[in-house]
Amino acid sequence: MSTSSHMFAAVAICLVVGVIGCGTKNNSPSNNTTSNNTTSNNTTANNTTSNNTTSNNTTPRDGTFCRLECATAADCGDAAQFDCTNNRCVYNGARCAVDDDCVAVSSGWVMQCQSDADCQGLVCVDTGDATAGRCANDATGPVSCELLMQSEFATTKFDDASAVTVCAITGAKCEDQTCFVPCTEDGDCFGLTCDVSSGHCVCENDAQCPGNGADKCYDGACGCAAEASCDALEIQDRSYFCE
Repeated sequence: MSTSSHMFAAVAICLVVGVIGCGTKNNSPSNNTTSNNTTSNNTTANNTTSNNTTSNNTTPRDGTFCRLECATAADCGDAAQFDCTNNRCVYNGARCAVDDDCVAVSSGWVMQCQSDADCQGLVCVDTGDATAGRCANDATGPVSCELLMQSEFATTKFDDASAVTVCAITGAKCEDQTCFVPCTEDGDCFGLTCDVSSGHCVCENDAQCPGNGADKCYDGACGCAAEASCDALEIQDRSYFCE
């Protein structure tokens, strides 16, 4: 997968899971949010950190991370994806079970739909959510999969289950119920180091951490060194704490 594809996947995943900085040893976007092939939200919840792509650190890790204060789940940006627990935003969105569950998130299929009419030129595909499909680029449409640096992917439409081929990033993996796009070289990691054996982007020292809430390296993940580290994230009356 090209570096551009890694960046696209990372951004897509982060947007879905609501992480401020992504990428880490566990490429994860919620609980202890951290670094990796970048991917999750620059706007909401949890422990923020750095860059390789994606998802929730489901197991505790040492270190401190910027956490978003909340009074209700609505303060977290997406009440359907986050809970407000002990006045902190905690990711409570969908988890993956198998690699195929990660195709939608890594490919940027985030707009919900009931039919193609909802997708503004894209097609509405079934991703396993019984309540809504997701808009994806038709592989036979005016924008080619090659141009998007994606691959053709056979699936079905949401409304009538008819066959359709769309563009997708198919290399994402499901690990500990969270999605990430494995790195293969340091160039995939936007300043971090690729641990080729695990496919995760990790920091080896503080200098690799990008700042803005992620300025100290903790066991491969970029977190905050002090309360002041989180100040740059505090916009629109959002308060973050280094915990």
